[in-house]
Amino acid sequence: MRHLVGAILIGLGAAFAAGCNGGAANAPEPADGGDRQPGEYLVQLATAETDPAVIRETYGDLGIEKLAALATRRPIHLLRVARDPGPDAMSSRAAGVDAIVHVQPNFGYSTQDGGSDADTSRGMGAHGTAE
Repeated sequence: MRHLVGAILIGLGAAFAAGCNGGAANAPEPADGGDRQPGEYLVQLATAETDPAVIRETYGDLGIEKLAALATRRPIHLLRVARDPGPDAMSSRAAGVDAIVHVQPNFGYSTQDGGSDADTSRGMGAHGTAE
């Protein structure tokens, strides 16, 4: 299971690198039909040294419920907001913030065999957080 989660994180990192467009690009829905986790987004910052406070400044009025760094080689954070305006509005907010490189919805994933050890109720962020 650990290798599967690692592969997913590497894939997301590649998707971020390929899809970066000043924070305005939206990632396509996963091929396996993963469900978008309402109110959850993956936010990539410009550098590892970028203060995650910029995420709070950009999205704080939406009621931040969770902000957690993901265990990846890129500065990616899982953000959960109480008042979800939708992916387009989240990307629009990031478009004018140089410190935010990319934002995309968090999708739920499951293993091929649907094993009982996979927690798909909270999406990828449930497995990859550094908290």
